[in-house]
Amino acid sequence: MELLTRISLILFVAAVILLAIVMGGLRLAISNIESFKSEIEYLLERDVGKGIVFTGVSGEVRRFNPVLRIENVSINLPDRSQPLFIDRLTVEFDFWASLREETPVVLEIDGQLEKLELTRDESGRWWTHELEIGTGDGQSLMPDLVESLPFVPRYLKLDLRRLILRDEMNATTHLLERVAAQIDHRRGQFFAQLSAALPDALGQGILIKSAVGPDRSVVYINASNLRLPAVAELLDLGTWGLKDGDLDGEIWLNLYRNRIAAINGDLLLKRGLLQVTADKVPVAVDYRARFSAINRRTDWRITGDIMRLRVDNQTTPGFRTQLVVSTESGQQQVSAWINRLQISSLPAIAGQWLPAKVNQQIAQGS
Repeated sequence: MELLTRISLILFVAAVILLAIVMGGLRLAISNIESFKSEIEYLLERDVGKGIVFTGVSGEVRRFNPVLRIENVSINLPDRSQPLFIDRLTVEFDFWASLREETPVVLEIDGQLEKLELTRDESGRWWTHELEIGTGDGQSLMPDLVESLPFVPRYLKLDLRRLILRDEMNATTHLLERVAAQIDHRRGQFFAQLSAALPDALGQGILIKSAVGPDRSVVYINASNLRLPAVAELLDLGTWGLKDGDLDGEIWLNLYRNRIAAINGDLLLKRGLLQVTADKVPVAVDYRARFSAINRRTDWRITGDIMRLRVDNQTTPGFRTQLVVSTESGQQQVSAWINRLQISSLPAIAGQWLPAKVNQQIAQGS
């Protein structure tokens, strides 16, 4: 028993001495990190991208964790443009997790970015410098995002003064200001928040919050004065004949195993202009509606409460609708019902699509 105690004590003392040596060497290396500036630039250029430079680097040890601070980071392209400029970037590594994984594990990133440029090329792919963002396939975007979450730091906070979106497909450029992103990783879930002030061409502002887990996730989106045609053009989405309009609203997305299971929303469309077919005259549309859409594997069931609807300055009382969109047979089929719709409202809603005789009969009350 005495021998076992002595051996345990010796092992403990050896472990403490070894840890002291490792921490001493780590503190010495971190305090002299400026001496490795050229090596860090070489590794960034080799593993991340060409043209990455910075003016200063420093470090410290915080609760056993190495902390690296990099200042004035930029990407310098051959044409002298700078798609990325960071005022300050602080990276904290998890010392014990790095020992277990035998590779650097990032615990926290805190950065203040002056500028970031994202470019969509003529094929529809998004890039920043030489790094492609996503796959360009909307169906695989959410799975790609979920699969990349384990590589995101446990805590992330970024404040971006200017986000420049260059759309080469449509020859447009948009400037977003005051972009803020936060990510917190707790108990296998990621809690993220993104907010931005939009330019006049896209709207007023947007806020996105999400709780992403391995099986179930929830995403909340709040938009103010969203310019639908311009946003749809930027995201390569269809507008179903909507030529103009500003959207205020809230949307909740529920996902199960990376697939959307349900969508709930409260939407307000202002100054809308709708033209379903080219041979029809555009009509002015304003509405307020709440909707719920459920994915039932073989079809989507969409239920809506239309609380306010104005078509060409004619007001229609509220009513309920339900659409069932099925693709089970390989062809898209749509069935619908409408409840509490006053027949006298039909000319206001669909007057230009109804035969003239039907409109006349409705007007005469027959």
